[in-house]
Amino acid sequence: VGESGVGMNFLTSLACLSQTPVTITGAKRITERPVAEVVSGLAQLGCKIEYLKNEGYPPIKIYGDKIPGGTAKIKGEKSSQYFSSIVISSPYADHEVILKCVDTMTEKPYFDISLQMMSNFGVKAENNNYKEMIIPPGQKYIAQEVTVEGDYSSASFFFLAAAICKTKITVTGLNPETKQGDKQFLSLIEKMGCEISEKGRAVCVQGKQLRAIERDMGNIPDLVPPFAVAAAFA
Repeated sequence: VGESGVGMNFLTSLACLSQTPVTITGAKRITERPVAEVVSGLAQLGCKIEYLKNEGYPPIKIYGDKIPGGTAKIKGEKSSQYFSSIVISSPYADHEVILKCVDTMTEKPYFDISLQMMSNFGVKAENNNYKEMIIPPGQKYIAQEVTVEGDYSSASFFFLAAAICKTKITVTGLNPETKQGDKQFLSLIEKMGCEISEKGRAVCVQGKQLRAIERDMGNIPDLVPPFAVAAAFA
């Protein structure tokens, strides 16, 4: 998986459905990134996964064939990826999967995107306030034609340019009803003084004199770089 932490987390759950054993590894940096929460959750659901070197870290070997199901409890304070990984593969489990968060899940908007895409492809997953996720068994993803919406995280840097240069920039191709948490960059710079207007799938930012604000970025960590730059001009 190279240096992809997302690839490591998501493929670990998917590999549990493989008919043959799967070994997942990557570049040196990936072998230093913990995968223990995903492995622990899958092990609680009856999957067999072996650490090939250091406990809690890749490379790992997954002895697949199925996800038996049941109840698993894992932590979400470091990333919601652990939950997305297990939930996305759980519709193919033999029995109902109940995934519980034992602390407070961070990066909730990214998990919301996972649930939205599952729903778009015909799969149900119940989210009880990010503390308990219930996935019924016997479901299958149904192929759909999808138009990938514009990325608000990438667009935030164009919005940032408008904000710090006190100019007007319009970005098109953005879904106004998106689940992307990074759309919140618009509300951040609006509170800092910018003027925001939306028309259809276009967003226009008119930069103004910026003022300082305070915001917890726990659920939107990808916005920290552009927000920090904007703050430097306040």
